[in-house]
Amino acid sequence: MLLLAPVAAETQHILMLDVSGSMRDRGYATREGWGPTVLELVQKLFQPGSEKFAASDSLTIVPFSDAATDAREGRAALPSVPLSALDPALLPLPGGGATDMNRCLDLALEQNRSDVVLTWILTDNENNLAGNRSDREFYERLAGDPAFTHVYFFPLARTDQQGEALVMYLLVRAEPDSAWVDELASEVKRKTGYEGVLFRPLYSDPGRSVLDFGKELQVQTPFGEHQVEEEGGTTVLNFEEGDELAGQLKFRVRSHLKGWKIVDATMEDAEVELTIPDSYPEAGEQKFSKKVTPQKLTVDAGQESADFFLIDLQARETPLKLERPLLSDMFASSLQDIEGRVKLRATIELSREGVEEGDLRPSLSPEMTERVAHVPNLAAIEELMVYQGGDQQDNQRSISFQRKLIVRTRANPLGAIMVGLLGLGGLAVALLVGWAAFGLRSAYRLEGPGEDEELSLPYLAGSYLICSPNGLELARLRQRFGSLSVVPEPEVEVNGRPEATSVRWEGPEARLEICPEGKEALYYTLVRAQKSGSGGGGERDDVSI
Repeated sequence: MLLLAPVAAETQHILMLDVSGSMRDRGYATREGWGPTVLELVQKLFQPGSEKFAASDSLTIVPFSDAATDAREGRAALPSVPLSALDPALLPLPGGGATDMNRCLDLALEQNRSDVVLTWILTDNENNLAGNRSDREFYERLAGDPAFTHVYFFPLARTDQQGEALVMYLLVRAEPDSAWVDELASEVKRKTGYEGVLFRPLYSDPGRSVLDFGKELQVQTPFGEHQVEEEGGTTVLNFEEGDELAGQLKFRVRSHLKGWKIVDATMEDAEVELTIPDSYPEAGEQKFSKKVTPQKLTVDAGQESADFFLIDLQARETPLKLERPLLSDMFASSLQDIEGRVKLRATIELSREGVEEGDLRPSLSPEMTERVAHVPNLAAIEELMVYQGGDQQDNQRSISFQRKLIVRTRANPLGAIMVGLLGLGGLAVALLVGWAAFGLRSAYRLEGPGEDEELSLPYLAGSYLICSPNGLELARLRQRFGSLSVVPEPEVEVNGRPEATSVRWEGPEARLEICPEGKEALYYTLVRAQKSGSGGGGERDDVSI
């Protein structure tokens, strides 16, 4: 049976064109035709050339003003045409009438016939229909109407002419998690030169939190910084056996808001959850709250905060000791991972006195700031859009975010074995040490440039020198009490590190990327044999004890 790939949903474009008398009075058109501002914008905007502006995508142009004037002048939607067939010179011209913005949305929704609809409203934002609440109803619908998933706002006014007030709204109907929607404002700017700001969703973004941890994280203790790694969105905190789970998690906060900055929001107490495995003396679930310092968050749109924030990782007065029970898993290379998460919440205060008074403020370029200054009723627009998604009497919004944590502890085999030896008595100690020193060996195979060797290393202590094909000494495989590590020679890095590092096994194999300074990297594969025992076959002269 032939399986066909799913057909991508057609993108339907609807251009709602304000043809009220004020559009002509402001100079955007004459009785003979539109001026260059509108014509050039429409021509550039709907020029095919991308996924959501394909030549075959449809465009419907709907002229609007108020219901009575539209009926009197016989205005109606033009037949839909492919984007490739658009002729901007045929746009309906302004006549008379007042602008009814709320009715504009009703007319646009009557044209919807696709799963993906981009509705463009081109207007002077002059809602001058006497005796109605069209303007407020229009913005209330933009903030909450389920027919639209995203709302962008583009101020288009020319700053060198008085009386300019042209704006454009982009209303999107698509799946909430459509990643391409995030790129629409950038595409409009690339095509037309006009910047836009996201009005909705303002506090949430499909598949991603508004706020998140920055990329740079550290764990600070009185004894220095612990290494932190990232594994698939999870932060891994590396400790050594015998350490205490204490110190402070140090991080920045990243904002994913588009066009809006957060100023002096309040960082609430962090909630920390840890799951301690049964192999620890204090196994179980631990939950605790910790104060975040500093307590004020300021972060620009799409940026990381300038400030670092600190959270204390110690759950109780006596910190958790990262160690195994006596005589437990003596030969393990690492302790069981401790899993957990950190949950944070930032509270922003909104202001009805104006968005510049609250914790959430528009973050605009100088050019866009000048254009926005020409927009009629801007304060009302911003207030209605900022208060979306909640009780209109509530001037607070909470933004939550979290990060998964893993506490990974490298075992100290020497300490575990010595404790075990002391518990077995003198004779057992002598026999075990003799066997470990002279009989017990670990077998490996090393494959790579200039190497295809089987080797065995004494369990107690031994090493093997890795050389390049031309004899350059690169690194040593070093085994101590069954724990295998790689020690680079000077001016050599192994797996991106210039210092000794434990071999990280992936099943029976480990990959080594060895990079001498100024030379190309060499790649080796270390294979762990299934059995180990006495005898050696295959080791080279430079195996040492």
